[in-house]
Amino acid sequence: MTNKINVLFLPRWYPCKDEPLHGIFIQRHAKAVSEFANIFVLFATTDKNLKQRLFYSEVNSENGLLEVIYYYKKNITGFSSVDKILKFFLYFFCLAKGFRQILAKIGKPDLVHVHVLLRTLIFALYIKTVYKIKIVYTEHWSGYHKEDGSYKGFKKWLSGILFKNVSRFMPVTEHLAKAMRSHKIFGTYTIIPNV
Repeated sequence: MTNKINVLFLPRWYPCKDEPLHGIFIQRHAKAVSEFANIFVLFATTDKNLKQRLFYSEVNSENGLLEVIYYYKKNITGFSSVDKILKFFLYFFCLAKGFRQILAKIGKPDLVHVHVLLRTLIFALYIKTVYKIKIVYTEHWSGYHKEDGSYKGFKKWLSGILFKNVSRFMPVTEHLAKAMRSHKIFGTYTIIPNV
């Protein structure tokens, strides 16, 4: 390790086995930033082919990145409403296990960098509360735009509370920053375009 700061990336989208291009711009962002900081990516997603186990992990270390990716079972009971609840908890269980792996490897990160709502920000708030680590937030999602209209209801209410814990917002365009501000998401903004 160098004297670079340690940054934990918590993306909602990231390339994985089933979707190798899903959130590839976040992976490229991580690789670009790794020139200036030690980047550790923690990501959890479902594996539709997983049958025997509930979860497993893969650790990749290349191009200056350490990626800890957890895969968990997509169909646990066969009842979609029950599986939805179980997967919610399994997601956070996997993130917690992965975070402990990263803590054992590097110690406490200097910064948590969240990409995209909502579960990632919930886990980041846990990290901030327990370990006193600042959160920065990059947004790529178009749901804030009035043309999309997806930012509403419970998601809007909960994220409004969670956003109060973010030190800096880094949307990928000025247009997106304006859309976020139109929903009264106030704070310090810096535009960081996708790589």
